[in-house]
Amino acid sequence: MVKVIIVDDEILARIGIQSLLEHRKDISVEGNFGMPQDAIDFLRKHEIDIVITDIEMPEINGLEFTRMIQEEHLAQGIIILSCYDSFEYAQKAISLGIDSYLLKCDISQENLDRELDGVIEKISRKQRRTLNLTTEKNWKMIIRLK
Repeated sequence: MVKVIIVDDEILARIGIQSLLEHRKDISVEGNFGMPQDAIDFLRKHEIDIVITDIEMPEINGLEFTRMIQEEHLAQGIIILSCYDSFEYAQKAISLGIDSYLLKCDISQENLDRELDGVIEKISRKQRRTLNLTTEKNWKMIIRLK
């Protein structure tokens, strides 16, 4: 089960995104938050796979929020939503290493599912690589001990 939280200062946006996720049997929405700081506090206490966040929010914008998540390794994937078709926003988000950038005007069941599937696949590939590296290191240690 992929654990997701939604962070957006607009309650209707949070409700709409959550309703688009409800049909997915592989996703569990663990919470939705209007303020990034509340989400950070939650993330520090709970393991979450993917954060879906707005880019424009009061106090802490989505880019700063993303930076905080990544510095503390609080989630494995980040999808940023934006009302702004701004190359600068997208460029900054990509430079931070987000997994997906989706315009709110383009959100549909199909688009959100496609983006989520892509992020889930990225997470799976990272986990497989980590497992392979760990296994390889363990075998090398065993061989050295012999």
